[in-house]
Amino acid sequence: MIKEKRNKGFVANLVLGIIFLLIAVGYMIFNYYSTDIKRLESNNAVYNGQSTVAENGSNLVIDIYGIYDEPIADIDGHNTVLWLVTFRDGYAALEAKENDKTIAQLIKKGDSLADSPESLTVTYYNANYNNQEQIENYSASLAEIIDSSSEIGQYFVYGNYVSLSQLQNDRRSSYIVGIIFCGLAAFFIVAAFFTKKRVNQAYDELYQEYPELNGSFDSLVSEAAFHDEKLKIIIYKHHLISDYRGLSVMNLNEIVQLYHYILTVRRSLIAVSRQSSLIGLKNNDKKKYSVPIKNIGKKTDDQLQDTFEYLSQHFPHIQLGK
Repeated sequence: MIKEKRNKGFVANLVLGIIFLLIAVGYMIFNYYSTDIKRLESNNAVYNGQSTVAENGSNLVIDIYGIYDEPIADIDGHNTVLWLVTFRDGYAALEAKENDKTIAQLIKKGDSLADSPESLTVTYYNANYNNQEQIENYSASLAEIIDSSSEIGQYFVYGNYVSLSQLQNDRRSSYIVGIIFCGLAAFFIVAAFFTKKRVNQAYDELYQEYPELNGSFDSLVSEAAFHDEKLKIIIYKHHLISDYRGLSVMNLNEIVQLYHYILTVRRSLIAVSRQSSLIGLKNNDKKKYSVPIKNIGKKTDDQLQDTFEYLSQHFPHIQLGK
């Protein structure tokens, strides 16, 4: 028995769209708070040189009291450089792009930073750790660049450094992920209203053509000329009907060609999803009219033979297959 369900397919798509939208919003909010200077400072996530207490790869705030106007080292494989910066208790290395706009602004401020330090959110790296993002052999490399007995070297932090470029990369990745989830949300929300419109049009077409079904839609199957429960196919008089993923209808009197189309979604060469539709073509009309049916795997084509046999007998004007 089939009951009238005008919201079939609409609610599921709408819920998925809202879920993806909430994920996108939550992801962006999390990214904002994880890099917000005031929030980090309130949690004592502040750079204190060798005394810094923070997890490797976490975000924190560094107050810049000065910066040398030329980079002190190029970082192989990172496409970045190291800038020598002054913090409250000494000197540290800041990783960034050579043409970074934030660095250019710091250099422009020059000596004024000593009286009005600039707070930056950066990613903290401990030289005792090693992961793909951080600089290899940092301490030993910097010891060759800055002599530990020099005036700067006596106050330079060799055991860790901070990275502006990594923070920017993480932000960029977060924005991309957020945009992807927003795109998925938009897709499912649009699909929800498109499905609702299609289903409503299908019901309206059926009721206009067959007034006897209005108010007694559950009699559709019992009075149908053909019904395939497995594929969710119904032929009622001269209409091909499917209640799979919302009602879809096709006027067979207008169709000149009908064939089975399978959309296969693959992941790593493995088919993870197959979606079937019956595609109908009309004379002098390039548009393809689609009625979704249930895909039951490799046996779908075999199961369709009964439908095609019925159509060949009762609608001989329709060319079956491509």
